[in-house]
Amino acid sequence: MRCWTAVREFKFVRLQTRAFFFTDRLKKFLVGQIISIPIVAAIVYIVKHIGGKWFFFYVWLFVSLIVFVSVQLSLERVLP
Repeated sequence: MRCWTAVREFKFVRLQTRAFFFTDRLKKFLVGQIISIPIVAAIVYIVKHIGGKWFFFYVWLFVSLIVFVSVQLSLERVLP
């Protein structure tokens, strides 16, 4: 049995199997976890150990750095 996806690639509608669909979903979940778990752990560490009175400022700096790096990586590696 095949599943239709709603993604249009130029003039074609992509047809994929259920196994490919679910493995793709699993890969997306795992990559998301691999990326987000260290970031959340770093934020918790900043709040508990480094932050003090100004923890929100340090978290803001860290998140700004993560956003800047991710934008630069996407522009250089994903969207050349």
